[in-house]
Amino acid sequence: MRNCKPTALIQCVLWGVLLISMAALPAEGKQVESLVAEAMSPIRQAISTVSMGLHSLSSIDRRVNAQAVLNLLLGEEDAAYDSEIGSVLGFPTGLQPHFAQLDAQAFSGTPEQQARFEDDLSRLRLSAPPMLGIVSNGLTQQEAEDAFLTTLALLTTVYADFQDLLEEWGYEIWVNAGESIQAAIDQAWDHAIIRVEAGIYRETLEITRSVALFGVGNRAVIEPVGGQDGVIIRTTANDIVLIKDIDIRGASTGASVSGESVCTVEDLGITGCLTAIEGLELSDVTARGAHLEGNETAVHASGRSSVTLSDCRIAGSQAAFGAIVAVEYASVRVEDCGIKENSGNGAAAIHSAMLAIHDSCICNNGGDGILVTETARLDLVGSRIAGNGGFGLRAISDLCPHEDVSPIDPFTGTITGRDNVFGEAGSGDENGLGWSCPSSLEYLR
Repeated sequence: MRNCKPTALIQCVLWGVLLISMAALPAEGKQVESLVAEAMSPIRQAISTVSMGLHSLSSIDRRVNAQAVLNLLLGEEDAAYDSEIGSVLGFPTGLQPHFAQLDAQAFSGTPEQQARFEDDLSRLRLSAPPMLGIVSNGLTQQEAEDAFLTTLALLTTVYADFQDLLEEWGYEIWVNAGESIQAAIDQAWDHAIIRVEAGIYRETLEITRSVALFGVGNRAVIEPVGGQDGVIIRTTANDIVLIKDIDIRGASTGASVSGESVCTVEDLGITGCLTAIEGLELSDVTARGAHLEGNETAVHASGRSSVTLSDCRIAGSQAAFGAIVAVEYASVRVEDCGIKENSGNGAAAIHSAMLAIHDSCICNNGGDGILVTETARLDLVGSRIAGNGGFGLRAISDLCPHEDVSPIDPFTGTITGRDNVFGEAGSGDENGLGWSCPSSLEYLR
């Protein structure tokens, strides 16, 4: 690549990686909605490249980034197109000719939407001249930075307005069996709705922006190759991810949520994973109607993450320490759930974690129903704790040790609650070692 000097090679490679999956955009026969949706990914990629150019220290790097943006905007028929960069990128059609070919009769929006759309096309045209100035080497470093800022402002405005138009039109991305869900996620705009047809998708999904992922019809199943993670979610603050009516099986971690992500999963089935749902760092996870069955651990929350489970079934977990585990400063809230028939403890909280269990059944687990230790906090309200192999509730101390988790610091946290029912001796659903240890927690009943 003639224009890619050694100092700029990394930028060229990054740009190639970003655009290599983006095919040319034929406009004939397409409605405005489809054209706008197809433009979202390259516009976002152009914004990323402009940002790289803005922070480049080398004039060569700035020219390479500016040329890449020009190729994307103008297309191969324009005199400013660089064929050597273009042949590597594999993106011969620019956005401006893509929209210029659009038949006005295809527009199905309101007059106000059409006016906004035409304004956005003008902004796309205006975003090219500043890049031409950089490529021509006629600008000082300060002038080049100003040029990048101008193009950045124009492109981000177009991206935001296109996003609003797509939401107003109710436009959605569909994934058919045999296609890639990840490819749809990569092309999606913020807050896009992706609908996934029934089928088995052998891939790991990485989600880094606000999207909604809905299964359609019979179940869509994510089954990653080689037992890798199923869904990895890491977004910044204020991003929201929604996943509904999708199954995950045979993964290392079914759904791993980290960073400042806010994620809601509904009617999710996760089976055969080492960990079904993992909350990390500052993430906020809500699971409604989930079936977490046959995993090593159903839920593991750490850091300062928050996990809320409602109307969920958790069964068949194999981990001795707990089907649900909260550690460090994590918070786990369980409402109207069945935590039943797991091999080890039903739920466990350690370190300074918070565990709240309301209106749930922690029943017939192989170990204790609930185990707390160190400075953990437990709030137990309106729940049934019965038929467990160990104690219904155990707060670890010298009087209440646990051979499987020792050595561990004794419990010095807090336990609050009321209106709970524990299996009583002789009732047929008693807990194997007694209703609680220590026995001084009568106020919980």
